[in-house]
Amino acid sequence: MISDVHRLITHGIDIELNNPGVYRNHKVQVGNRNHGGVYTPPKCLPDINKLMTVFCEWINSEELVKLYPPIRAALTHYYLGLVHPFGDGNGRTARILDSDCPGFGRCDPKGKRVLVQSVADHYQ
Repeated sequence: MISDVHRLITHGIDIELNNPGVYRNHKVQVGNRNHGGVYTPPKCLPDINKLMTVFCEWINSEELVKLYPPIRAALTHYYLGLVHPFGDGNGRTARILDSDCPGFGRCDPKGKRVLVQSVADHYQ
C-alpha cells in the first residue's frame, strides 16, 4: 500500500533519482545546515526493505492498532520520515497515510488496498 500511494502521487513528476512506487537505492540527505541541520537516512535498499517490513509489522501490531488514531498517525509520519524510503515524495506519502490512518488498518509495504483508489480519486 505504501508504495502504491507513493506511485500515485509522484507518477508523472520528473524528479531525478525518484522512481514512483519503488524504494530508493541511493543516498539522500534531509534538511540543510542553515535550517536545523542535515539528517542522513538509511543508505541502501536492503536496509530500507528491512526497515519498512519491520515498520509495517510494528504499526499493525495489536498494541499499536489500539492506539488513539492521531497518535498512530503521528508515529506513521515520523517513521516514514526517518526511513525516507523513496527518492522524493516521502512527506506527501506520509501525509496521505496520516489522513487515512484511522481507517487504514493493516498496511503492507508493497500490497494494495482500497486506500489507493481513494487517493487516485482525490488527486483527479
